[in-house]
Amino acid sequence: MKPFIEKVQARIAKQPEAKLWSICDQRWEAWTSSWRSQPPTTIYRFVRSAAKELVRLADNTSGREVAITTVAMYLLQEHDPRLFKSEAAFRAQLVRRVRSLSTASFSEWDGAADGRTRRAMKLLEPRTTEYLGGVLVELFGQAGVRVAQLEKREEEERKKAVLALHSALAEVA
Repeated sequence: MKPFIEKVQARIAKQPEAKLWSICDQRWEAWTSSWRSQPPTTIYRFVRSAAKELVRLADNTSGREVAITTVAMYLLQEHDPRLFKSEAAFRAQLVRRVRSLSTASFSEWDGAADGRTRRAMKLLEPRTTEYLGGVLVELFGQAGVRVAQLEKREEEERKKAVLALHSALAEVA
């Protein structure tokens, strides 16, 4: 994930005034503040659980970090689509990666034999994961797809430049 996160950060640094990033921040703030002020009153437990998880995540991380991680996951999917067997698998990993940004998503305990502290991510109900993945895709999916398209186009242009150099070198010999 690190190289893809670095690509997204480089793109943000290259165009910090781009409206996309401020829109992503605004969407995150609007979504989390609405769920903070008025949590869903649905009868579905997985929706309430997703709301709690999203508010907990918002309390511990910034919306920009969540957006960067989400867009980086789209870059990873574009780079190697075979990593994810389905869209549901992609969304589950997306939720897992985003939740890993917050320390509140982990449980800690002391190891029995060696005394070291152990950490493990708290599991979510599958429907909660599915719903939370849908929320993240709704918030940042279009940005992720667009940045992945731009990265792919730039990579193709770099390859064309290298091929032109190689053909020019072949002509000299």
